[in-house]
Amino acid sequence: MAVAAILTLQLWGAPQVRSDLTPDLVEAAQAGDAARAYALIERGAPVNGRYELDTPLTAAVRNNRTTVVQMLMKHGADVNATYATSSQLKGHPSSGKKVWEQCSICHENEELGPRMKGLMSRRMARNEAPSYEALLHQLNEGGKTRIRPWGVMPAFKGILNEQEKADVLSYLILGDDPRVGHTAAELAEYSCVEPIVQLVGQSHSQFRDPVRREAPRSYPEVQQVFFDIQRYLCQAQRHFNNRTAAQRAEIARQSVTFLIDRWNRSDRENWTPSPYDESLDNIRLVAGLAANQADTKRADAMLTELQLDLASKEQDCRDGGAGMGRVIPVSVHTVNQKDVSGWQVLYKPKLLEFWGPAQFEPFPMLSSPSKWKLAPGRYLLIARKSGVESPPQPMTLTIGGKIETFECQIPVR
Repeated sequence: MAVAAILTLQLWGAPQVRSDLTPDLVEAAQAGDAARAYALIERGAPVNGRYELDTPLTAAVRNNRTTVVQMLMKHGADVNATYATSSQLKGHPSSGKKVWEQCSICHENEELGPRMKGLMSRRMARNEAPSYEALLHQLNEGGKTRIRPWGVMPAFKGILNEQEKADVLSYLILGDDPRVGHTAAELAEYSCVEPIVQLVGQSHSQFRDPVRREAPRSYPEVQQVFFDIQRYLCQAQRHFNNRTAAQRAEIARQSVTFLIDRWNRSDRENWTPSPYDESLDNIRLVAGLAANQADTKRADAMLTELQLDLASKEQDCRDGGAGMGRVIPVSVHTVNQKDVSGWQVLYKPKLLEFWGPAQFEPFPMLSSPSKWKLAPGRYLLIARKSGVESPPQPMTLTIGGKIETFECQIPVR
């Protein structure tokens, strides 16, 4: 009887694991084909298998495939599985950066190379998930150029060895897509599609208190800031029953989505740290505080200011001729009927009034005028002389828009 039972289980029990079906399952999940994905799992496709950069769940979450996500979760999909890992990418990003900088000497020039800059960012902006092999093929085969309209320029194929090509791809992928290395739960919060977040998103109790960090020092670090902002705003949007607060968070997320799209089109190779990046980190900090705020009234105030600050950045990006990431010359006059000199002008991003340790920072020169450069956004301004501050309450200013320079007056006594 025991032998018969074992044979019956072997014949009619769970299907044998078929790792060879993993690529098909990941592709079905990415396409949103729930019926095909279910059939593949029934045939033995591992629900937590990995093909190239994805597991079935990360592929479904990244592409907002709610029905597939629901089905995968019922079959035990791992919400902590990550979208790609650095080891998966087969190369070393830091080494790839050095190779890329050498190659870009030719590849920035249409007559010398097929202009590979933006290889990943253009695809990621369209939410596509090109395979490692597809990207490697593009690197090997190059593309059409103005002086070679008939075919390819296989410089990578003939000049770089296999490790160098792997390093370049790792640099491109890790540099352009902030989702790399994040779990399915985190990806769900980044996209903030409600049914999917509910299925796989982390509970609010798992949220960590945000801390002030150093300003981003690299392009990928700025991408990570954007990723965190979207996640925190999604958490805030879902956390509060207050409909107004939730709407503010959603509007703020729309502005961030616009800024991310502009950022993905920016010139990564010529990026240098600036006050703009620090202002984005201020947004990350306060968005995290809002998501973790127990006091609904205070959270609503935070979200209101986040919405306004992000709206000013979005509007400046739309209106300003310099596009995204600029800093604006600011000239502040201290006035008592006429310009009065010798006052120290100080500023603080208005967002940081919600963060206790934040202090007013001085302009580098005394008035009047006192000049400095600030990123688009909302600020508090005061003037100080001999221990006296003027005005009694800080002025609130919105800087940005269709201006080359910003000028204002602070009344002093």
